[in-house]
Amino acid sequence: MNTLVQPAHTASVGVDFVTPDGMIVPRALAEAALHARTAVMVGGLLVGVWPQS
Repeated sequence: MNTLVQPAHTASVGVDFVTPDGMIVPRALAEAALHARTAVMVGGLLVGVWPQS
C-alpha cells in the first residue's frame, strides 16, 4: 500500500516572532536573543528576555 509522505514544515513562517503573551518581536531582535542565549523557541513561540526600549 502506498502512502503519501509530505515534508515537514516549520512552525513559524512569518517575518517576526510571537511570544506566549502575544508580543510581536522583530526578527532581528529575536535572532540576536537566540544567538545570545537569552531566548529559546518553545512550541513555535519565542520565550526570552529583551532589553526595554
